[in-house]
Amino acid sequence: MLTILKSPLPPWQALSAASGLVLLTALYCLAYTHFAGGSETLSSALAWGVANLLPWFLAFELGKRLPGWPRKAVSLGAALLASLALQQWLAGGLDALGFELLRRLPGLALAAALLAAPGLAESLPGRRRVGGCDLASKLDRVDWIRAAGNYVELHGSGRTLVERAALSSLEADLAPRGFVRVHRSLLVRRDRIARLRPQDVVMADGTILKTGKRYRSRLQA
Repeated sequence: MLTILKSPLPPWQALSAASGLVLLTALYCLAYTHFAGGSETLSSALAWGVANLLPWFLAFELGKRLPGWPRKAVSLGAALLASLALQQWLAGGLDALGFELLRRLPGLALAAALLAAPGLAESLPGRRRVGGCDLASKLDRVDWIRAAGNYVELHGSGRTLVERAALSSLEADLAPRGFVRVHRSLLVRRDRIARLRPQDVVMADGTILKTGKRYRSRLQA
């Protein structure tokens, strides 16, 4: 769950999730209005979802990509302004500004709570951290690790997990656990190497990983 909250979605997944969220909300609004004895058009229901949900979803996704709470706070503030602007544009006007701001507090609080949840969970007593990220509970299932910008991808057991950390900071911490650097962007677990070849290594699950010249002596040792 924490991986979902702190790992940014690829653009196409974020777009699909945003579209699905707005559509489901619109359908809910239509059903609620119908059973309440009123009437509402699909366009107005979609407009409500775009104005009141979409900005918070985008702020949440953007916030996962931004380091530090000052920048995350800016993204939440921009979402608040965007929500007001969309309401003005799509609905043709706003009610009293104080009421409109009050009505958006739950969305603001939820987006902020979701952004804060991973950090709060990792700071709880008993959470062991390695190299600045919570890896201890996952290492038994990790075969190799690849750098991905400010993140690392943990591969093993047919799954890929993402943690915010630098590969260079993990190398020394994970060496006693059997991990060795084989490329500037790769750490592998020695006991999961099936074959060592001149240009690459073959892992136990058949994955082929390229090796760098400067790191091959470590493998041979």
